[in-house]
Amino acid sequence: MPSKTLFKARVAITDAETGFYEDALCVLAAGLDEDASSLGVRLVAYCLLARLAHAEMGFVRGFSPEDRDILRLTDEAGQTVHIADFGLPEVRYLRKEAGLSRKVTVFAFGEGFEDWRERVRGELERIDNLEVVRIGDDGLARLASCISRSMHLGVAIQEDVVWVSDDTRTEEIGLERLPKKGY
Repeated sequence: MPSKTLFKARVAITDAETGFYEDALCVLAAGLDEDASSLGVRLVAYCLLARLAHAEMGFVRGFSPEDRDILRLTDEAGQTVHIADFGLPEVRYLRKEAGLSRKVTVFAFGEGFEDWRERVRGELERIDNLEVVRIGDDGLARLASCISRSMHLGVAIQEDVVWVSDDTRTEEIGLERLPKKGY
């Protein structure tokens, strides 16, 4: 198994609309082929889903052979209630995740998004408990600029906008929640 590099983020998460405030430690394990953009997406997903955590939340190995991590939330009984997957995953892995969890969210990003979306649209529409959230290329570049091995960040959430800030800057990241019919 290839070695992974650990990135640690101390994050002050704020969602004034829901009254959620939490200081969290998010540890991201980066594979050899992962860049700062993909780590940034996983960090944003962690912050967005922290508001929903029932008992435990953490990154675990996913189903794909590429050794990609997914984010899993469990309830007090240890049942999986939410899975977040990242990038442009294969539909067969999303079906497995949907069978194990009440909800699956794909945080989609990267080159080839439109081709992926067109290719798998019909299959995605048949997965009832699936949501697709797109992070555009401009948001990826801004996220990447905030990533380092040891981070102290503030993350503010308001509707479909996330602000990520460190000591020197604040970056605005827009989220596009794709409609169920029309992925």
